[in-house]
Amino acid sequence: MRWTKEALARTPFFVRKRVEEEAANRKAGEVTLEHVCTCQKMFLNRMEDEVKGFQVETCFGSTGCTSRGVNSDGLPGIHGLEEVPSIVEQFLNHYKNHCKKGERFGIILERTGIKDFI
Repeated sequence: MRWTKEALARTPFFVRKRVEEEAANRKAGEVTLEHVCTCQKMFLNRMEDEVKGFQVETCFGSTGCTSRGVNSDGLPGIHGLEEVPSIVEQFLNHYKNHCKKGERFGIILERTGIKDFI
C-alpha cells in the first residue's frame, strides 16, 4: 500500500501494519496522516488491553549502551506489574551492596554477574 510522506515520517516501523489495516478497512488507496492519528487514538484509549506486562531488558539494544544492566537477552520472560517493584528492589540492593565509588550499574553487573536476578 502507498503511504504519504507525512504519514510515513510520523509512523514507527513496528505499527505500520496496523495503520495499513486501518486504511484498508476504510477502503483507502493510500495511508494518510489521518489513518495514523486514528490508530494512535485507538491505541491510547485501549492501551490496557494492548499492554500485557513489562519486560526488563537492555537499553538501546545489545550494542547501544556500554553501561547496560543486563546482556542482550534481558531478563527471561515477561513480568507482570506485581513483579516489577521486586525486580527494581533487587537491582537497587545489588547496586548498594556492590557499588564502588562512581561505578555504573552495568559495570557492576559485568564484574559481579547477573546470577542474583535469574
